Amino acid sequence: MSPPPVHTRRSRCTLRAQLGITHLEGGIGALTEHLLELFLSHGGEIRFRAKVDQIQVDHGAVTGVRLRDGSTISAPIVVSNLAPDMTLTELVAPEHVPAELV
Repeated sequence: MSPPPVHTRRSRCTLRAQLGITHLEGGIGALTEHLLELFLSHGGEIRFRAKVDQIQVDHGAVTGVRLRDGSTISAPIVVSNLAPDMTLTELVAPEHVPAELV
């Protein structure tokens, strides 16, 4: 078996040196489960496989999303699991995205 890439080794060394962390107890799944619990405990709502057509913006602030079926969901914060560039170019209307981000 070949050694892990240099950036992986460096990340592990940084975590060990700065935080004393050697491994994530429960694996990476434990991290996502913890983030989910935090999100839900603070009033977040998750919609799995929601087909979002557009992130709605009004006066520079996110107001919710419009789904492909035409329904809307109001929300002051929207978290997208798409890559940032895809979220901005495919889900947010161009007039709401600063030119330096496109």
